[in-house]
Amino acid sequence: MLGGFVAGGVDFSSTYQMLIGNAIQMLLDACYGISSIITAKGGGGGTAANSVSTLTGQINTMITGSGGIINAMKGIGFALAALFFLISMIELINSDRLTIELFVKFFARLAVGVAAVAYSDEIYKVCTNFGDALTRLVTNAFDSVNKEFTVPSDIGTLINSKHTGFFSAIGCLLSIAIGMLPCYLLGFVVLILTYVIAFTRLLEMGARGCFLPIAMGLMSDDGWRGAGGRYLKKFLAVCCQSAVLVVIGGLCAYLMGTLAQTVISNIQNTGGEVNLTLLVGNFSLMLGVGVAMISAMMKSIGIVNDMFGA
Repeated sequence: MLGGFVAGGVDFSSTYQMLIGNAIQMLLDACYGISSIITAKGGGGGTAANSVSTLTGQINTMITGSGGIINAMKGIGFALAALFFLISMIELINSDRLTIELFVKFFARLAVGVAAVAYSDEIYKVCTNFGDALTRLVTNAFDSVNKEFTVPSDIGTLINSKHTGFFSAIGCLLSIAIGMLPCYLLGFVVLILTYVIAFTRLLEMGARGCFLPIAMGLMSDDGWRGAGGRYLKKFLAVCCQSAVLVVIGGLCAYLMGTLAQTVISNIQNTGGEVNLTLLVGNFSLMLGVGVAMISAMMKSIGIVNDMFGA
């Protein structure tokens, strides 16, 4: 039911309340939901967050288990480490530049490469655990700052008191619906994008983890500054991408809550009078924050790559 008739006019107060409250909450939930989905906590993330949690556990078992992919790849990693050492020795011998110092230097690289391959499953766990710990840290920090915004329960009644006539009420209802529609659409887009990024990150982390022993074998070629070191930094960056996404969602949730309070205050200050231009203008600011959040989420891997120099 859209509303009912009361003495002296129509009553759409519950409909006004629902439209404004749901639109604001849709945008706020899109921000708060990032943390729930990315950190696989369920709750705000619902089924998708539970799916992320389940798939993360299954992928980790598949990669690092006793018969996992990493163990199967270790043989290739050992072979690459030995191959690069032999190539270096042959080049030094052919150029008559082999000395004890150079032999020790390249043998040390071989030892580092072999050790990195041998412990590549532990390196995988350390990187993923570090990313999870960093994400929990920033999540707890923003949970203490961001609070759920609640639309005042009397805002619908206040608007209805200014639009009691049938045509006035219909015009107000249409104005609010037009102003709120983009909020619903943007909230839905942000939610879908969060799902896509969460599962993309999970798949990339798993794929990079599978080839970690091969990358660690490259450590015997040029050490930390070579391809192996760059691969490890990139893998660590993917593991920590979730923390950057939570920060982006937390910042946008704070801004959304502040702007939502401005929208409600403007309606209260006008005594419930709804001006379409003012309403759309106020919500345009919230939509702008939402679009900026989408842009920042798409660039999140670049931010974390810069953080680790990957």
